[in-house]
Amino acid sequence: MAYYNNDYIPQFKNSLLLAVLKGTKLMQLKLDDTQTKITATKDFYVNTYGRIRTVCQSPEGKVYICTSNGSDDKIVEIAK
Repeated sequence: MAYYNNDYIPQFKNSLLLAVLKGTKLMQLKLDDTQTKITATKDFYVNTYGRIRTVCQSPEGKVYICTSNGSDDKIVEIAK
């Protein structure tokens, strides 16, 4: 899981990004302004890349996901 509060990808700002292995997706948990409640959820890349092991953010605000599929693992940069 990664907390995202950068302007690089505006739709992810003030969200928790959760990598889901079994569900094979990236999940966004949008937070309220006080960062104490989840106000919405949205799924991305469902069954697109297979098992998503982790998500991280670069200092510039780019988001990367890493897959865990055995012999076909990838690191994917999320576009704006």
